[in-house]
Amino acid sequence: MSLLQRRMALLSASIIAPSFLLAALIFLILHSVLFLYDLDHPTSFLVGDRAVTRLVKIETFSAALTNPPDVVAVLQAFGNPGDYVVHALLFFVAGQYGIILTQIALELVSLLFLYWLTDLIFHSAWLSFVAVVSYLLLPGSIEYPHLLVTEAIFNPLLI
Repeated sequence: MSLLQRRMALLSASIIAPSFLLAALIFLILHSVLFLYDLDHPTSFLVGDRAVTRLVKIETFSAALTNPPDVVAVLQAFGNPGDYVVHALLFFVAGQYGIILTQIALELVSLLFLYWLTDLIFHSAWLSFVAVVSYLLLPGSIEYPHLLVTEAIFNPLLI
């Protein structure tokens, strides 16, 4: 069995590990409640750093997607596209709540990979569970998926 096959088998086992499933359940309950709050308070999405400015860029870029020359003009006018383009594409496809759900899904995937990495290093379901629960209870892990901030997209990708 190759190294890649062994790692994929460990990742598959991590997905069904009871300790990961318990952590995922905690995560899903927490973010479901917060999503219900988001539905009732849609402006809470904009309390993040520079969110209102970012939303203007996102709406402008999304509107320009139907006309390629306008996309180039928007990119030239707004500077660093990494700050808003990913959110703009999500906004164009699924709107505000699609962005929130995507960010929640990314956070959940990052928890899976954190569990997997911890298990790979320490061979302990308990330590993997502690690592995942510690990460999911960080203020940024709780708040960012529900805000229009770039950290919500890029932080989960670092794990």
